[in-house]
Amino acid sequence: EGPLPRFWQEIYTERTGRVITKSPEMQGARFASTNEMELLEVHAPPEAVVPVLILVNVFHDEDGPIECWMDVYRPGLWRSDEE
Repeated sequence: EGPLPRFWQEIYTERTGRVITKSPEMQGARFASTNEMELLEVHAPPEAVVPVLILVNVFHDEDGPIECWMDVYRPGLWRSDEE
């Protein structure tokens, strides 16, 4: 319970001997669902079409995917690629 002491990829490699690789990030856009508009606190008329930015990251070892996650960004937010 709580945050891990290190990145999970390091712990996975230590315990399994397998190296985790991150695939290139996929980026795209689509229209937000009603549920997403509520969760992102986007206040728009019910008939409004609201675009969102989608980022998908996949981490895998030599056998295939280990973790896949998707970020959904609301309109008006800025994102930086700096690490």
